[in-house]
Amino acid sequence: MIILQSVYISQYDVVGEKGGLYMIILNEIKKDNTNIFERIHADDNGKIIFREEIHYRLYKIKKKNTNTFVLYNDNMEVVSPVYRFINIKMAKQPYNSREKSIYALRFLHCFLSLTKTKLTDLNHDNIEKLKYFLLGYSPSQGSYSMNLQTVRSNATVNEYLQVYRSFFSYLGIKCDSLFETREFITFNINPITEKAENVTSYKSNLKTGTPVKRVPRYISVDNFKTIISIIRNDRNLLAECIVRLMYQFGLRLGEVLGLTFEDLAEIEINGKLCPVLYLRDRLSDDFFQHAKTCMHITNAKQYKSKDYQTEGVGYQQIIITYDIYELLNEYIERAHAKARAHNHSRYCKKVSADTTSTINYSEDNYYVFLNSIGTVLSAQTWNKYIKSVFVRADIPIDTGSKTTNLSHRFRHGFAMFQVQYLKTHVLELQKLMRHKSLASTMKYYNPTEEDEYKIKNTFVNELYDLIPGLKENAYE
Repeated sequence: MIILQSVYISQYDVVGEKGGLYMIILNEIKKDNTNIFERIHADDNGKIIFREEIHYRLYKIKKKNTNTFVLYNDNMEVVSPVYRFINIKMAKQPYNSREKSIYALRFLHCFLSLTKTKLTDLNHDNIEKLKYFLLGYSPSQGSYSMNLQTVRSNATVNEYLQVYRSFFSYLGIKCDSLFETREFITFNINPITEKAENVTSYKSNLKTGTPVKRVPRYISVDNFKTIISIIRNDRNLLAECIVRLMYQFGLRLGEVLGLTFEDLAEIEINGKLCPVLYLRDRLSDDFFQHAKTCMHITNAKQYKSKDYQTEGVGYQQIIITYDIYELLNEYIERAHAKARAHNHSRYCKKVSADTTSTINYSEDNYYVFLNSIGTVLSAQTWNKYIKSVFVRADIPIDTGSKTTNLSHRFRHGFAMFQVQYLKTHVLELQKLMRHKSLASTMKYYNPTEEDEYKIKNTFVNELYDLIPGLKENAYE
C-alpha cells in the first residue's frame, strides 16, 4: 500500500457563535509532499477565533497487477462513490487518466467539506468558488480569502471540471451550472473538409485562448548522431535499441518498455518476410509499460476477445527494418542470458509477461528490456540515464519543467524528419504517428522558431535590396 498524498482542509461557519461575521482565511502549506489547508476564522483585528481541520487521505493499492485508488475521509471511511467510479466505472481507462481523475475528485470532496455543501446542492455560486479554489487564488470579492501556493492553469481546471461531469453523470446527479453548453462556429478550418465547424463548449469552462502551437522540442539529425556516439562510447546496447526504436519508428517510451518476446515477429508481405513489432497492453504490464492507443486490459479473458485480436483496436503493428530486428535479438540474447545466469528464479518471477498470442507462440514470454540487476527496466531508471546523455550532448533539458519529456523528443524527431526531409503528407504522418486526432499531427507543420527567424531575415534582406535607404539611420 502506497500513500500518494494527504490533504488537510479546514471546515468553517460564516456566522460565529454570537451571530457575528468573521473573516475567513484559507492558508495552504506544503510539507513533505503534503498539501495542508488551514481554515482560520479571525476578527477584524486579525485575532484567530476558530480553527478546524479535515484530513483526506489518498492511497494507491497495487495487487496482482491491478492498481486500486482509495480516498478516505476525515473518519478514515472510504468515500464509496469515488471508489466505484475510479475502480469500476473507469477500470478500463489508462492508469494516468484514473490517477488524474482521483486527484480531481479529492479536491472536489475537500471543497465540499470546506463549504459544508452536499454534492447534490452545488449551484452556480458554488461552482464559481470551486473554480477559484482549483485555480489557487482568491476571488476579488467575498467574505473569505485564499492564500494558496498551488496555482493551476485554466486548462487544468477545465480538465478537472470534465472529470466532475463524468462523475455526476455516473451518479445520476443533475447540475445545470456544470453541464450548460453553448455552440459557436470556429474560425479554424478543418484541413480535410476545408470548412469551418460548429463547436460546443461548456459555459462553466474557463477561457483558455488559443496558445501558439510551436513545434515541440525534438531531436534533430545532428542531435541523434551525437547521442548515438555517446551511447556507443558507453557500450550500452540497451540504450541504442531504445533510442533507435523511438527515433526511427516513432515509438513512445511506454510502448518500448512494454515490448515482450512475442511482440517481435516476422510476417509475409507480398511473398517476402518482413520484421514487425506488435504494440499491445497486458495485464502483467506496470503503469509505465502501457501502449497509449491500444485496448486497456483489466482481465486476462480479454486476450481472446475479437477486439483485442483486431489491429488498430487491440494492437498495433509496426514494420521495422532487419538491422533493428537483429539488433534487438542480439540484445535479448546477451541481456537475458546474463539475467538468467545471475538469478534464475528472480528472472522468471520479475521479468515474466503474459502470453497473449493465440497462435505462433508457445514459449514462455518475457519483457525485452532489463535493468542492471536483471529485472524489468522502469521509466524512472531509463530517464535517469537518458538525462545524463542529454547533458553530455549539450542538449537543453529545461530543468524543473514537467512539460518536456526527454524520451518523447525522439518521437518528435521522427515526425520532423518525415516533414522536413521526406515531405510526408499530413494524413500519411497521422497514420505513421498513430494519432487519433489530426490536430495532434498538424503541430509538426508549423514553422519552428528557427524557421521563423530565417523567413523574417530573408524578407527583411529582400526589402533592403528593394529599398536600400531603410538600412540607413535617418535620424543621425
